[in-house]
Amino acid sequence: ELIPRLRPGDIAVIDHEDIDEVSAQGLIAARVAAVLNAANSVSGRYPNRGPLMLVEAGIPLVDQFGQEIFDRIADGNTVELRGSDIYAAGRLLGRGVLRDAAGLRAALSEAQEHFQAAIDAFIENTLEHAYKEKGLFGQVHIPALDVAIRGKPVLVVVRGQDYKDDLHVLQEYIREKRPVLIGDDGGADALVEFGYKPH
Repeated sequence: ELIPRLRPGDIAVIDHEDIDEVSAQGLIAARVAAVLNAANSVSGRYPNRGPLMLVEAGIPLVDQFGQEIFDRIADGNTVELRGSDIYAAGRLLGRGVLRDAAGLRAALSEAQEHFQAAIDAFIENTLEHAYKEKGLFGQVHIPALDVAIRGKPVLVVVRGQDYKDDLHVLQEYIREKRPVLIGDDGGADALVEFGYKPH
């Protein structure tokens, strides 16, 4: 995952359509100097506040560079952001779209109007896939776990809005009950960050 590797002052180069709040919080916490997005940070399909959070935190957000930006910038390269253009050693590497707070607020307002239609489409798509794949459920092999959980409390940590705040509140519970800790993706990273060892 990119965020744990970032250092303050780095420019984050990502490919994340519709940047969500959790990703924005991670980038802000990493204290990046700017975010370059190969994709569209706010497509308008639903109201995502991530891009606005970045800009309001004073982090320049330039998007829509396209996938070719990854061919032109490698990890550790020194680059310079000039408005919506990215340069290395005086050579133009890509030209994106510089996002500002006013434009992002307008896009959020417009997306809110289409939100219900997006939710309806998501539900229909989910049900359609579930119906098509229901025959696979009996064929799924569930592997044995290395830790016994029968009769024990289990805490599953997933990355979501305010998930680190929630984990902080649960620290006393974890100390007292010693639950089996299961982390999913960024949730596992959060457990390690708090000094726990996911099972």
